[in-house]
Amino acid sequence: SATNYDFSYVPGTLTITKALLTVTANDATREYGIANPALSSTISGLRNGDSQAVVSGLILATTATQASGVGSYAITASGGSALNYDFNYVPGTLVINPATLTVTVDSRTRPYGAPNPALTASIAGFRNGDDDAVVSGLRLSTAANVRSDVGSYVITGSGASAANYRFDYVPGALTITKAMVQVRVNNASREYGLANPAFSAVFTGLRNGDNASVISGLTFGTSATIGSDVGSYAITASDASALNYDFSYIPGRLTISQAQLLITADNKTMTQGSGLPTLTVSYSGLRNGDTADVVTGLVLRSSGAGDAAPGQYIINASRGSARNYRITYRPGVLIVLPNIAPPPQDPPGTGGTPTPPDVVRPPIIVTVPPVTLPIAGGNPPPATDAAPPAGGTTPSQPPSGTISPVVTLPSQGTVVLPASPQETTPLQVLQGLSNPLPVLLAPELSPAAEAGQNSPAQGDGQPGGCEYISLCNGTAAPLWTWQPAQ
Repeated sequence: SATNYDFSYVPGTLTITKALLTVTANDATREYGIANPALSSTISGLRNGDSQAVVSGLILATTATQASGVGSYAITASGGSALNYDFNYVPGTLVINPATLTVTVDSRTRPYGAPNPALTASIAGFRNGDDDAVVSGLRLSTAANVRSDVGSYVITGSGASAANYRFDYVPGALTITKAMVQVRVNNASREYGLANPAFSAVFTGLRNGDNASVISGLTFGTSATIGSDVGSYAITASDASALNYDFSYIPGRLTISQAQLLITADNKTMTQGSGLPTLTVSYSGLRNGDTADVVTGLVLRSSGAGDAAPGQYIINASRGSARNYRITYRPGVLIVLPNIAPPPQDPPGTGGTPTPPDVVRPPIIVTVPPVTLPIAGGNPPPATDAAPPAGGTTPSQPPSGTISPVVTLPSQGTVVLPASPQETTPLQVLQGLSNPLPVLLAPELSPAAEAGQNSPAQGDGQPGGCEYISLCNGTAAPLWTWQPAQ
């Protein structure tokens, strides 16, 4: 309105243009080998209380696929529409990170002293069909070496690499167990009546240059005592210990052998015609308080009978046995003295002269050095270089027909003793030998016709037989098998 005016109106036009919306694609991340996450965007510039609901047709996209390697990929937006809006697009980024592979080291076991086994590991977490072939540089190691003691040692993994992956490591353990040592007990032996020897063993399976010094506590046992009889007894081992070893045991055997028992026929003296004295023996070597009662079957014989002529005769012991003894024999000597009648006397007052008695030569006792044997019985005299008797004196020679040659015995073996078929009672005398004396292995003899065959005796009293050295009166020289005294 105006005081002086009227009005006419011509209309105009208001043009409302579309506002500009900015669509910014949001950044996203994922690991290698998995699907892309849902892509999103932020829309700015909405007005009048509008929301994103007014926008349609918006597309978010990226070139990355599930198989795409680690890296960054653009996220683009497009296709958005709205009644009152135009669109401006700002791209985002999809970052694909490495996937995680877990390397689990396998645990291993080996015995002490052995080289480490091949170390291995298992790998989990592969994607997109990948396998161990994509992994390089993996190292597995442990501080244990061939000389390491029994125990547990860590096995570690490191150094692995692979496109599209990172690595986590789970360590393993190398367990070194005790090696097995075999303890073989050595066999041992001793004679009856002695203390058990020190027992020992052989160890098989020691390693790294170890020797028996690494073993402690080993004990040996046997049921055999000093009083145990002859026989075989187990030797056991037990209680061995060592830092790096376990033990198995193989028993040995303790063999108790017979002890040496020397039975010596005691020397005897008698007068001709008085009858044989009781023959006795002495024992040397009895053990564990044993007495003569342990010997059975002992036989004593003399080559001289109760009415034997003056002279020297051998007393032999034989055929004794004892469970725990190996018996050897040493002969004795029976000396028969002449029974000399007193000289006849004239009747008292006759004034006659006493008649002298007949001269009777006593037997000659020849003493010889060790390992020689005097033989009586008509043999030729000894050579001039024969071994002299102990003491350095020359033995007296008996009268003709009873010459005593000296036979030198070897240190061990068989010797032929000369014998004279002309003598009805050849005296084979063993007297006065100094220690060590020869010891009869067996009193049985064989005639020389069987020499070299060592055939058994034919028995006392059988034709051609010669059971005892002092009873042989055949035409051939007997064989005497012997060994030196122990």
